[in-house]
Amino acid sequence: MSPQAGATFWAEDQRKIHIQLRDPYLNEWEDNPYTKGVFMATLCHEIVHACQHLTGRNGFKVPHMEEDPECSRDEYYFDPMEVEARVLADYYSEKYTSDLI
Repeated sequence: MSPQAGATFWAEDQRKIHIQLRDPYLNEWEDNPYTKGVFMATLCHEIVHACQHLTGRNGFKVPHMEEDPECSRDEYYFDPMEVEARVLADYYSEKYTSDLI
């Protein structure tokens, strides 16, 4: 699955959150533990973004890690909300979905 496998949006009135995921099976991915694991990690990543919005959290930075101003992708990868979502997605998917895979 690509980095664009999921997205989280909230309505202008702040009352609704929409989580969108790309279904790997509609993209002809094989039904195997890897595909299921990536899908569950993506779901957990987007749920973390929803929780960030609900709680007003702004993520966190990793000390001594700085983005390379010459790399256009670093702005996304080092964004504190993305860092937090990646870290917690791995934890939540391992803790809560490993028996589903």
